[in-house]
Amino acid sequence: MPGTSTPERGSFHWSMTLARVALGLMLVVSSGIVAVQNAHAQTLTVLHAFTGGPSDGDTPYGGLARDSKGNLYGTTCYGGANEEGVVFKIDTTGTESLIYSFGAAPDGQCPSSGLLLVGAELYGTTVFGGQYGYGAVFKVNINGGETIVHSFAGYPSDGDMYNGTGVSYGALIRDSAGNLYGSTFAGGEFDAGAVFKIDSSGNETILYSFAGYPTDGGGPAGGVVRDAAGNLYGTTLAGGTFGVGTIFKLSASGKETLLYVFSGGVNGGNPWSGLVRDSQGNVYGTAIIGGIGGFDCGDGCGVVFELGSSTGNKLAVLHDFAGNPNDGSDPFPGLTMGTSGDLYGITTGGGSFSSGLVFELTAAHSEIVLDSLSYQDGSFPSATLIIDSAGNLYGTAPYNSTGFGTVFEVVP
Repeated sequence: MPGTSTPERGSFHWSMTLARVALGLMLVVSSGIVAVQNAHAQTLTVLHAFTGGPSDGDTPYGGLARDSKGNLYGTTCYGGANEEGVVFKIDTTGTESLIYSFGAAPDGQCPSSGLLLVGAELYGTTVFGGQYGYGAVFKVNINGGETIVHSFAGYPSDGDMYNGTGVSYGALIRDSAGNLYGSTFAGGEFDAGAVFKIDSSGNETILYSFAGYPTDGGGPAGGVVRDAAGNLYGTTLAGGTFGVGTIFKLSASGKETLLYVFSGGVNGGNPWSGLVRDSQGNVYGTAIIGGIGGFDCGDGCGVVFELGSSTGNKLAVLHDFAGNPNDGSDPFPGLTMGTSGDLYGITTGGGSFSSGLVFELTAAHSEIVLDSLSYQDGSFPSATLIIDSAGNLYGTAPYNSTGFGTVFEVVP
């Protein structure tokens, strides 16, 4: 398959990392068959259940974008007129429409990232397709029409979006000058991933190529966040001294600093998603293994962590997932910050139906379970939630009882 990373490339044990992630996903999926049927809180509403191609999308891995009128926009990896994925809209009445169906290369294929909405334009990335088969950055107008902004060329000169599993990537970000920033899981000089910039004219620059295990991170799957000075922050799924991921800072000039190296123990490991940053510069995220909790999780059910001045620039675990019917496990998606500083998230496993749950983590680090997902709601979510001004949460789930996935709303 074009764009697939070979195990020989890179130096941070791709095959081991991807096998562990794939096994984790299979365990989560299989555990749903014997789920404990606890009471289901009435806070979640399914806004749309996908029906598959050619008239609808199929398998929404990525997160949503929301405009000022309350319309939601997202992508599915499959479905649409050509079964290569779609960009969709759900209006405030709950009516869904397809804005764009992806096609054969050189178009992008399998859009799996969250979307960035700028004016009337939606920006995102695809796992496959593009001119070289390694994925692409695209722009879709909300009224229809698509442009490929950049086609990734892959190792060693460019990024490669394929991550071996098909699970989502973080959304792109944009600065005031119109430059886009993001990360690719593979590609770059060492085929261990890269951070890129695309200017307002569509010219791409690789800002940094990860070297991988054991001296550097590898496999940045969750995108980046940016501070006022132009520094970028993110996580890598693998690499570092112990091979289970890092937190990095990248200066505006492209100099990398490893802020934290995960060990896979009580402080967690394999951070799949990106970071969220508060006004004081502290960063928060999730890691899918480790911690002290563990109900049928093997190497830990995952953690929520904080790193920054408020923790003495040391990593602090804010929550250990237990993976039982009353708590989540495998927090593949990232976090969303509310106006009060509370953190909101969603897990891929755990909960009443072993299909994931939506949680709130208060400023005092107390967890509130807002809802457990069921097969009817949508299960095994992989995308970070978004939040509106009223505190309502919106997300996607790639699977449900009919097999094509859902878009849902949670009212805390």
